[in-house]
Amino acid sequence: MRPTAVILKLAFEEARKSPVTRSKMSALALDYNCQNVLAKAHNTRFFGQPGRWTIHAEERVLNKYRGHIPVLLICRVKQLGWGISKPCAKCASLLSRSRVGSIIYYNGSKWVYERVVK
Repeated sequence: MRPTAVILKLAFEEARKSPVTRSKMSALALDYNCQNVLAKAHNTRFFGQPGRWTIHAEERVLNKYRGHIPVLLICRVKQLGWGISKPCAKCASLLSRSRVGSIIYYNGSKWVYERVVK
């Protein structure tokens, strides 16, 4: 299952809002058909302080949307397009304990669809 061009554009625009220069990420909670956005978020710094830890996009979207998330799209934007966006170990653990059914992320060459293991 691949998100539509419209959904990818929304994800790209959301990631570009991130104040984190090293890694601009976004996460979009989608319905089963990957057609409608339930919630979206980008990564940001704690208290807006540069050089500090960040709140990951996955964490922020889970805080925004408390219901069941059928599909979570995770994106990283680089200067020349999409970057590898597989969730880190902390976010993977968080997703396995949450109400997320599947994730979609970019592995460097294609979009990958995976079910979240509970």
